[in-house]
Amino acid sequence: MLKGLLLFQPALRRFGLLSGPAPLPMPRTLVMGRYEKGLLGLLFGTVVWQCFPGADVQFGLFLLLYLLIGSYLAGGYWLFQSAPLSAPVRVLSGVGLAVSLLVLPPAIQLRLASVHSLLPIGSGLVIVALIALMRFRHPSWPALWPLLLRAIAVFGISAGFAYLPVTFSPYRHTLLLLNHGQPARTANLRMHGFGARYREAYARQDCASAIKFAWQARQAGQQWLGNDSSAAQQEKISGIYELLFDAYTCTADQQYARQHYAQALRSYRLANRANRQLLLYAQDTIFWRGKQVWGLNNIAYCYNYLQQFTQSDAYFLRAAQTHRRVWPDSTTELALLVGNLGWSQSRQQNYPLSTSLYRQANQLLSTDTTQRGRVRRTSHALAMVLNYMRQDSVTTALAQLHTLRIPTADTSHYYRALLYEGICRFKQNRYSAAAQQLQRARRYYQKAETDAPEKLFIAESFLAYTYLAQARYPAADTLAASLQARLKAQGNAAASHYYQCLILRGAIKEAQGHYEPASDYYAQALRFFEKQPATAERPFPGLYAQLATLHVTLDNLPAARAYAARISLTPVATLSQTPLLLAAARVECASGNYGAARSYYQKAQRINQTYDRHGANYAQALNGLGLVALAENRLNEADSLFAGSLRLYRQLFPGPHPVTAAVYLNYGQLRIRQRQPRRAQPLLREAEALGQATLLPDHDFFGDLALAQGELAQLEKQHATPFFERALTIYQRKFGANHWKTKLALSRVR
Repeated sequence: MLKGLLLFQPALRRFGLLSGPAPLPMPRTLVMGRYEKGLLGLLFGTVVWQCFPGADVQFGLFLLLYLLIGSYLAGGYWLFQSAPLSAPVRVLSGVGLAVSLLVLPPAIQLRLASVHSLLPIGSGLVIVALIALMRFRHPSWPALWPLLLRAIAVFGISAGFAYLPVTFSPYRHTLLLLNHGQPARTANLRMHGFGARYREAYARQDCASAIKFAWQARQAGQQWLGNDSSAAQQEKISGIYELLFDAYTCTADQQYARQHYAQALRSYRLANRANRQLLLYAQDTIFWRGKQVWGLNNIAYCYNYLQQFTQSDAYFLRAAQTHRRVWPDSTTELALLVGNLGWSQSRQQNYPLSTSLYRQANQLLSTDTTQRGRVRRTSHALAMVLNYMRQDSVTTALAQLHTLRIPTADTSHYYRALLYEGICRFKQNRYSAAAQQLQRARRYYQKAETDAPEKLFIAESFLAYTYLAQARYPAADTLAASLQARLKAQGNAAASHYYQCLILRGAIKEAQGHYEPASDYYAQALRFFEKQPATAERPFPGLYAQLATLHVTLDNLPAARAYAARISLTPVATLSQTPLLLAAARVECASGNYGAARSYYQKAQRINQTYDRHGANYAQALNGLGLVALAENRLNEADSLFAGSLRLYRQLFPGPHPVTAAVYLNYGQLRIRQRQPRRAQPLLREAEALGQATLLPDHDFFGDLALAQGELAQLEKQHATPFFERALTIYQRKFGANHWKTKLALSRVR
């Protein structure tokens, strides 16, 4: 040991702590006396024995430890006896070592207090004093080496037990070994061990493991408290409830992000239960009240996405009431909660109440002049715009948009407003303006990082529908195909957006006259949405309407009537119901139920008049009423209706368009029925020119046109067979031999 001490001398000399000649060899009596050796040996043996499983010799351990402390405290003069060492040095060194060792019993018993952190200073002062004596070449400095080593060892041990956190794994395992046979203390240490493992799991976002370790920490904590449920005792482990809260919130956030709302709801409720425990036992209750508010808000969101709106609204209200009770003067966060309740009402299609709540939220934010406040007011204003759009109050929505004055620097809200304006222009049948706005929004969302996938899907979907309405079928199909491919590449081939894209592609194929692929797209989408839970958003009314009209075209009237019967119409008449009414009317007209068809067409007409909307749907209703009048041989009425429909379509689509061609064809057939061949000829020629400009040559429209041309030829006493043969060829290729149009053309050929 003496040789080991001497090894420190060169280092101390290098740093200027020692000077002078090298010391002479020291007497052995200066190293350690027989009594001290024996006592330390017994203490070491007891520590080793205590470390064995099942051993419990802690009483002997503490007895020897206090005996050593007492020996240093009272017997330093004799333990460190040596001729060169002065009595004050020996006595004060013993006191310093004894003071530092006093930290060991409370540390082992897990009863450290703040005052105990001062105890290692005793041996630290001894070290400083001894080095100072060496530095200034005290006459006894060569004999100070053994004492310095003792002081360094005592300081290291006492400082370790005093300052190392129990979360430090080697220290905690040491304490576990020293506390064999002490269930309460080992439970406390295991609690801290599980807490450390929890933090590791939470740091790597392994939320399931974090929950497991948090519960194990709670179980160990309860064992430490002896299952005492009193508030004073439970407050000691309140930190564990914080671990449980964070772990369950972590799990819930992950489940919510994956749209697993039922699992997320369960986890948020468990987090809220842990929060209630924190409110009982934690000291900073205001902080945990805030956590409770947003926990209730998260629970409300989950209920909302599960279509359990009563529970959702109840939790939104609880969150707002709790916030107002705790922070009566704080309006900024309360405004956000009121806005969330407005969002819930919007999802329940209670748009007036939703708009009122958003307006109240903005009133609460009226005094908030920060950037955050301005952003939230804009967000609520855009939500009100969306409500107006869903109510078909497009004019009000556009007026609201034009009052916002969103700066271009606020790109998220600026392009969201641009997207909404594009949708409004689409609803107004202003397709060129809609396409321009939607293209700008699409370019932004292609590059944006936040909220981009959802908004990009909306922008591209409406842009494709705009191209479809403009009869730009190749552009619409290309855009829809790229959207479908991107959704599939992103792993969304089993998601709602993917199948909504299939519906879009089906509509494009149907407009192009490709009925088999259209039917396949619709069928895939229908199978998917029928398998979805009732809580999911499903586009059934519109899809049923499209399937009904497609089966009318395919001459499958039983299927068409079945789909039409599944179209649900809400009691409140809105513009969004117009396509559904038109589909139902077409099915009734094809079935020969002209009275029912007229009723549906007239209802669609009245809805558009109520909203002062004389657009494509209104023109289609006029055309449908004209076909009903023609079937019932009310030719003058049909003449007026076709003229009105044609005038509207010409205003909406100044260029070539298939719907305009169809009205020209219907008008021409009316003139043939009126036996006015000269007035029929220009109408059929115009229909042919428009059809050739917009449709493929194999479209069944040209079969209808050829039939009308053949009837006109017969009226003019000309050879009609080539026209009927052409119609027959088109119908056979498009529909097969059993379609009613094929049979009609065949009868005319014969």
